[in-house]
Amino acid sequence: MEAAVPAAGKANEVHGGMTYSSFSRRHKRDATHAEVAQTIAAFGFSVIDISASGGGLGDLLVGLWDVTDMIEVKSDDKATYTPAQLKLRASWRGAPIVRLENRQQAEEWALRTRKERGRASVIRAVMAKATL
Repeated sequence: MEAAVPAAGKANEVHGGMTYSSFSRRHKRDATHAEVAQTIAAFGFSVIDISASGGGLGDLLVGLWDVTDMIEVKSDDKATYTPAQLKLRASWRGAPIVRLENRQQAEEWALRTRKERGRASVIRAVMAKATL
């Protein structure tokens, strides 16, 4: 499935034609939320806004090449986690929850993640051929 990349003039569109408002209830988003989501989507990741879910869940669920990450968006390095977020982070058994604060960090994370996963997919393909 092709990743949804935000088009000019569709600032809130991220995945499958759904907008942030498609998921939203009354809750507070960090100031950099939209720019981080759009940046990650522009690098080919699927991006779903889960910020309204509550329970300490991250703000974004992102996927690329059969791997899913949870991202917590914070407005800056001084922004703190809520008690629910701290509780989830302490008990979460999946991949570490990623914290991103701005467009630059989102770009760096997306580039690094694509590179690491691309390398891993080549290794998996070679190993699969070796076991045939």
